[in-house]
Amino acid sequence: MFLVKRSMIITILMATVVLTGCVSSQEQVVDEHEKNTGDTPTEKGDQLLEENKEPLTETRALEIEAAFFDQLYTPETVGKTNEIKAYQSKKALIEATLAIASRELVTQLVDDYYREEEGLLYVVPKDGPAKLLSDSPMLINRVDEDTYQVSQQNETELRGPYILTVEFSWMDDAWKMTDRIFEVDN
Repeated sequence: MFLVKRSMIITILMATVVLTGCVSSQEQVVDEHEKNTGDTPTEKGDQLLEENKEPLTETRALEIEAAFFDQLYTPETVGKTNEIKAYQSKKALIEATLAIASRELVTQLVDDYYREEEGLLYVVPKDGPAKLLSDSPMLINRVDEDTYQVSQQNETELRGPYILTVEFSWMDDAWKMTDRIFEVDN
């Protein structure tokens, strides 16, 4: 009986040593791989996030532009009063637009085109900004890994010849509009 218990204890101890050696060996292989390649679990996660970030395309830029104009410059109003139906404050409109544009850009434009009065929000009647047009050629310039500038030359009776540059940046796992630059083209 004593021999059976002793041999069982020896077997358990040997199994523990072998298993511990295998785990340590696997850890050494993983550690060695990380040293050689620089791949740590955090960097691998970052690479996966980067792989999900698609380059900004003309189609995506125009989609963001259309959503931006729908949200800020063609909201539904109440009758002919210029009262905005969906929002009662600048803050609410700004918050609703953050999915497609940066807070700085949206705040500036909302302050220019809207006014609050007695708990209601009104659009100020004036000409809106120039817009990227799908039927005109555009130039997409990659500024850096997270920023693109989309430029387009155009001409209207009201504005004359001009260049519109719209900047898009990768923020909060999405492409968002971050700046609009309007230049008169002489």
